[in-house]
Amino acid sequence: MMSVLPDLSPLAPLVAAVRQGRLLEMLDPALQALFPGVGYALFLFRPGCPPSCLLDNLAETRRTQVLDPYLDGMYLLDPLYHHASRQPREGVVSLSEIMPEGFRQSDYHRQYYKGIALHDELMLCCNLPEAVLVLSMGCYERPGPRRLRTRLESLQPLLTAFLVEGLGNLNLAGEQGAAPELLGDLEGSEALSPREQQVAQLILRGFAGKAIARQLGISPETVKIHRRHLYRKLGVASQAELFSRFLHSRGLER
Repeated sequence: MMSVLPDLSPLAPLVAAVRQGRLLEMLDPALQALFPGVGYALFLFRPGCPPSCLLDNLAETRRTQVLDPYLDGMYLLDPLYHHASRQPREGVVSLSEIMPEGFRQSDYHRQYYKGIALHDELMLCCNLPEAVLVLSMGCYERPGPRRLRTRLESLQPLLTAFLVEGLGNLNLAGEQGAAPELLGDLEGSEALSPREQQVAQLILRGFAGKAIARQLGISPETVKIHRRHLYRKLGVASQAELFSRFLHSRGLER
C-alpha cells in the first residue's frame, strides 16, 4: 500500500523564515502541526562540548524530569550524545538502533528512561560543518514509534533542508566550555588504571560485559577482572552503586 504524504502546508512559512533568519521562531508551530501530541527537542552537538537545546515543546514538568537532568550531565552516558559525536550519517535513527547491548538492563536506563516512561526515541540527524543538529522525538506509547517514524522519514528531506539552510550559519565561535570527562568528578577515579577507567565508563553507559569485551578487544573474563578491581578501588559493590556515585558526582541525585 502506498503511503500518503502528510499535509506539507505547515512547512510553507519556513521558506520566508529561513530568508529572514527566523527559523527557530517559526519551526515550533510547524512541528506542532506536523507531529501533534509529540514531545520534541532540537539539540546542537559540537565535538568536545556539552549539548545545547535550541528548541523544545516539553511541558514544564517533563522538562524538569527529562531535559534538565540530560543537559546537567546525563548526556555523558547517553547513546545519542556518543552517536552524534561520531558525525553520523544523516537521516532518522531510533534509540533502539544505537543503544549498546545490555543498555535496557542498565541502571541508567532503569532510573532515567523508565522513570520518564519513554518507550523509544526517534532522532533526525543533520550534519553542519562543525556540529550536528538532532531533532529528538519521544515515543511514550508503544504503538507510536512505527507511525511516527513513517511520518518523520517522509518529511526528513524537507526538514533537513530547512534546518541546514536556516541554522547552518549558527555562530559556533562562542566559548561553550568543554564537556567534562565522564569520570572526572567521580571520587576515587584517579586510582583506576586507564583500562579500568575505560571499563567503568562503558559500564556506566550501559554496555553489558560481552559488549565491553568487543568494544575494547579483550576477553569477557578480563572484563570481569577489571570490573572487580575497579569496584574495589571505588568502594562499590555493584553497577547500581557505581551509577549512584556518578549521579552524586554530577549533583543529579533523585
